[in-house]
Amino acid sequence: MPSLVWTYFKKNADGLSAQCQLCGNSIKNKGSNTSNLLGHLRNRHAPQHSLISSKKKPAYSAPDSSSSSSSSRPAGSQQATLAAAIERSRKLTPGEKRYEEITDAVSFYLAKDGQAFNSVQRPGFKHLMRVMDPRYQVPVKSTFSRRTAKLYDTTRTSVLEELSNIDFFASTTDMWSSHGMTPYIGYTVHWVDEAWRLRSRSLGTRYVPEDHTAANLSVCMTDLLDHWGLDVDKQVAMTTDNGANIVKACRDLDWKGATCFGHNLHLAITTTISKDDRLRRAVAICSKATAAFSMSFKRKRELEKVQLRQQEELDAQEATPRAPVKLAVACPTRWGSMARMIDRFLKARQSVTTVLQGNRDTAHLVPKWQDIDVLEALNKAITPLATFTDILSGDSYITISALKAVLHRLAKFELHPATTDEQLTIDIKQEILTKLQARFVGDEEKELLINTTSDEDLGGAHSTTETPQTPASAGASPRDRLQKELDMYTKFPNATAKEDPLDWWRVNCKNLPLLSQFAKKYLCIQASSSASERLFSKAGQVITPQRAQMKPEKADMCVFLRDNL
Repeated sequence: MPSLVWTYFKKNADGLSAQCQLCGNSIKNKGSNTSNLLGHLRNRHAPQHSLISSKKKPAYSAPDSSSSSSSSRPAGSQQATLAAAIERSRKLTPGEKRYEEITDAVSFYLAKDGQAFNSVQRPGFKHLMRVMDPRYQVPVKSTFSRRTAKLYDTTRTSVLEELSNIDFFASTTDMWSSHGMTPYIGYTVHWVDEAWRLRSRSLGTRYVPEDHTAANLSVCMTDLLDHWGLDVDKQVAMTTDNGANIVKACRDLDWKGATCFGHNLHLAITTTISKDDRLRRAVAICSKATAAFSMSFKRKRELEKVQLRQQEELDAQEATPRAPVKLAVACPTRWGSMARMIDRFLKARQSVTTVLQGNRDTAHLVPKWQDIDVLEALNKAITPLATFTDILSGDSYITISALKAVLHRLAKFELHPATTDEQLTIDIKQEILTKLQARFVGDEEKELLINTTSDEDLGGAHSTTETPQTPASAGASPRDRLQKELDMYTKFPNATAKEDPLDWWRVNCKNLPLLSQFAKKYLCIQASSSASERLFSKAGQVITPQRAQMKPEKADMCVFLRDNL
């Protein structure tokens, strides 16, 4: 480390002297000897010499023998400071408690946040660790790879223990391809635990190199359940999209399937648009005009300027100032993205028209008034529907019990023709509703519980459970007891829309012991397959383009940890 004296001196080109930066004098200086330079500072620049001297003082000094005993340093304090200095300069070694704590914490960070193992070798991460604890020397990336494998084993054991204690579960599944076009199938399970909480776990992403036929997917899904020790007889239903291979695989396995509400609504909207030339043309023009802005920063900037200028021209008393509208591009596979694109385009159509007309290369993209009328009619019909897709896409609360209520509300309100609707809007609403209702066919819940369940199913573990209110006679069959509970259930006041069904069952399960078992069994079913979609979003954060060559086994492990830690 160079001497602090060089803060005030600069070596001359001859190498035999140095120039003082304070007074400009040249002082003889040969080699690395700085005695002459220190003497110059002491004689000519006393404050700077004192500053250097204070910085060179050691962290401790020996007690002054001439001072009184009352002012001397307590015995042993010099030794303690020296020991602390030595400890600070010592490197941690593998096996030490602090070393293992830091290494485990870094491994958890890499797994939980889906970071690449080689990130520990990057300068920024090493600098962070030096600041956190200079004694810790970052191991090579293979160390963290091995630690992550151990973390996977520990987490998998914990998940296996959770899954072994469930009575019934529902699942979702979907197919996905990584950036390297490696095909995977995702699988999530959902159940209601003893405390009446909806629980979810992802079982990772399984590599599927074979053709994605129904037969191959059937084998893959059954292997997944066997791998996690799940009894297929405990699976109530599987929620999927409308992929023909997945649907046929569930049918071949005799698994009860539930179609995804979000996907069904998306198909109902897109099919309605595709079968009407006016809608198809208007949406295509809107999409092309929006794309013209998404691919040009200059147009984006100009659009924002035009919106701000038009906003300033409005009377402040008539219009509330608002931020410029940002256009959104529709994605064919993303639910609700088309509605968002049309809604934002209509809000900014005046500014969009101004920008597009100002360039002859984009002037042909300006929509005609007929197209605007069609887009407004379509927007009025589909914009309110996005809220219901979001509501039924959650996996942390019950959604299946709201499905029938949502369908009823859509038929009576959102998709019901209003007196102020144009004829085109009415036609769009009726077509969407017809296509949506055709995808949901089922029996009434009470009929399903009574007529599809045998006396043996209702006996067994529940036969000794006593109903606190209106107890059944000693000779009553399980079916009769269930009927009494159903009669009691129908006398309860209706729950509000904001009330959590699980909270209600947590309070009333003792009064309805048989019916509560059915509630646990069926309320875990997912109304949409969004859980699998979210799993693949996390997988995309793990299997990035920089990690596209990751082995499928390692990818499955990392995605599992990313979602379950």
